[in-house]
Amino acid sequence: MGKPYYQGQIYLSIGNYQKALSFFAQATEADPNDHMAWNQIGVCQDHLGNHMAAVEAYLRANHLKPDIPEIHLNVGLTYMHMGAWDDAEKAFKNALQMKPDFPSAYYNLGSVYLRQGKYGYAVECFNRAVQILPDYFEAAYNLGIAYVKLTSWHKAMEAFQRTIQIKSDFLEAYLSLASVYKKQQRYPEAIEVLRKAGELRPGLDHIHYNLVLAYLQQGDRGAASAEYNELRNMQSPLAERLQKYFP
Repeated sequence: MGKPYYQGQIYLSIGNYQKALSFFAQATEADPNDHMAWNQIGVCQDHLGNHMAAVEAYLRANHLKPDIPEIHLNVGLTYMHMGAWDDAEKAFKNALQMKPDFPSAYYNLGSVYLRQGKYGYAVECFNRAVQILPDYFEAAYNLGIAYVKLTSWHKAMEAFQRTIQIKSDFLEAYLSLASVYKKQQRYPEAIEVLRKAGELRPGLDHIHYNLVLAYLQQGDRGAASAEYNELRNMQSPLAERLQKYFP
């Protein structure tokens, strides 16, 4: 790998994909067998939205060096961006055949299964990703989403709680955990979690909206009215949806 490759890496690191692409192209012109440069061309093309060109570059890299699981992972990610779920599934499985302890491959394969409605398979993949990489909060969160799809509420709660333990400022995990509590009619817990979410993101109208509903379902009209007034003061369009509860 010569100077153009390393110049391409610099521009890739700052998100200038077009400039990086030009340097990686120079690298492959100097050495057509530079599989890493071909891989990075694929990365740039994918970021630029040229997904077919990205796949072609990755396949060229894979032809030159077929035993690198990360290249198969990149192919799968590009297929996901294209909505080619079956092709993405095959690519991630190829990566796992080469590297059975590859958490990113398990995570993305789980994401494919989630999109395909294969929730049991998704659970297996996300579980495996978290087993390999315990701090993988995205995998823990999507594990919770998969359990929600399976209506396995207790396991979904555990997954969202674990996500929050790993990443305490991950707002989506709080909102999802509160939603599961509400589905189980555990309104005090839902309210507590929404309050914590509100501390993370003060002034977020979606949190106040859900607090109104949770308080109403709990039967606390006073607290619900206070949250509703907050929404009105914020001039949130969500307040209009709640007017029927506050004539």
